[in-house]
Amino acid sequence: MVCRNLGNFERLVRVLFGSGLVFCAIANTTTWSVVGAGVGLVLLVTGLRGWCPLFALLNINTRGVNAKKT
Repeated sequence: MVCRNLGNFERLVRVLFGSGLVFCAIANTTTWSVVGAGVGLVLLVTGLRGWCPLFALLNINTRGVNAKKT
């Protein structure tokens, strides 16, 4: 099982920005919108899961000191 490494506020921000980027990418049809959609999807998925693979690789945890490992 993967331990969550994102705090609630960061998860909320990732979901909001990710959703916004995906929405903007759907509204536009340029090369940059495809890149934005990719970045948005990554932010959205990591925000929903509560786990970021880059943070895990760099040993970063934003859940706090007393975070329970789930």
